Amino acid sequence: MRNRAWAPKNKPEKVKVPTQKGTSITIMGCISSAGNIDISKRNPGVYKKRKVPGTSKFVRAGKGTNTDHILIFVKNMLDVMDKEGMKGYYVVMDNVRIHGNNRVPAYIEARGYKPWLLPPYSPFLNPIEEFWSKVKQHIKRHPLDSHDTLTPRIIAACQTVSRKDCIGWIRHAESFWNSCLNEERCL
Repeated sequence: MRNRAWAPKNKPEKVKVPTQKGTSITIMGCISSAGNIDISKRNPGVYKKRKVPGTSKFVRAGKGTNTDHILIFVKNMLDVMDKEGMKGYYVVMDNVRIHGNNRVPAYIEARGYKPWLLPPYSPFLNPIEEFWSKVKQHIKRHPLDSHDTLTPRIIAACQTVSRKDCIGWIRHAESFWNSCLNEERCL
């Protein structure tokens, strides 16, 4: 389905625009100079009505990603890093509230790694942002048809990322660090 079209001058063109919002999928990832460390897809949950204890009210339990989901991913990621001999490495995370929850950095430290939270609004310091950009570009290149599913596309897109890509993205992010540490204007 297209969301752009050409029309003769002074004539409006009718454009078909998707009207249904798709299901949100959470994908968590970790890269290093060795390449992809771990990529994980979290399937969307289902909203459930739950009764509030002591009242007759019901609330909807969220289906989003929470700290427990992040901790499961971090545990698996650190298991992979342990096998690769990366004990003591920094684990760089953007400054999203869910990452900054005290449980996540504490768990990373307890496992023998160093958590590093980036400053807010600094995606240029985070190499994983360029990873996601490449993955999304690969997925969006061809629209899904009725027989396609997104998961194989995500897997194929992640497999297009090379170790060389990761090294380049890390170097690019590092090029801004000194300016940021000196509180200079980076961009």
